[in-house]
Amino acid sequence: MRHPSPRRIAARFLQASLSKLIKYLNQEEWEKVREAVQDWERHGDMDPFSEWIQRFYGREGHPTKDPLVHKVLADPDSIYEVGTEDFQRQTFEDLDRSGEDWPWQFDEGEDPSWNVLSSPKAVKNQWLIHFTNDAEAIACDGFEYGQPDYRRLGNQPTMSTDAYRTRGDYNFAYLLSDKDHKKGFRYAHEAVVFRADGVRAFHEGDYEHQVIFMGYAAEDIVPLVNRYDEWFANGYGRNGVYDEDGFKTITEAAEWVARNFQKYQDKLTC
Repeated sequence: MRHPSPRRIAARFLQASLSKLIKYLNQEEWEKVREAVQDWERHGDMDPFSEWIQRFYGREGHPTKDPLVHKVLADPDSIYEVGTEDFQRQTFEDLDRSGEDWPWQFDEGEDPSWNVLSSPKAVKNQWLIHFTNDAEAIACDGFEYGQPDYRRLGNQPTMSTDAYRTRGDYNFAYLLSDKDHKKGFRYAHEAVVFRADGVRAFHEGDYEHQVIFMGYAAEDIVPLVNRYDEWFANGYGRNGVYDEDGFKTITEAAEWVARNFQKYQDKLTC
């Protein structure tokens, strides 16, 4: 029996990871409401959901065919005996349409990804730029830090800079062709440019497009470091000259790498 190669297995894992993220970001509103209620359940406090059921279906008299709703109406304490997964979709749609504030109780730093990321689209093998304070370390050792949970990217510091580092695969970058990447110096003073698949989405908090990629899948990583007020790509400046005649801007350096990587590959990578 012929077994798939490690590279093919890694490619499948990558595709599955990015597909999960896109599916999660594209959830319907009732699914997001259900997740918020499930977070109350996780914290062991279902009273807000029970009180809403009593008010909406009980005192206000809205009709429902959900047997669990009728159970809670008869005995409010039974809310702790049932699982939120077992309530009917219509119940969460009713909660969404009722105008109630969603009963969020997410822990600090665990905001759901869909709370800030919207309009996700897959990007394939594109040049990306990631801002960091350890450009050379990332170029040599790869991306060691990121967010482990695709559902909890909402409050993740965009570039995973030093003060907020966690171990995980999901990370943020900019598409090199997006003008938004020029804002990246808000996060760090160096950068790496590389190729990877990812998910381009609009970040509501930062009001710009960003790309979520899997750190382990980044390839052809080149460090961009500023020396003497000029930018160098792994020590190389304009026209492939080492340690002199650097680029005036980081964008100029990154775009030169993208255009000339094949020619200078051995010099640009760690």
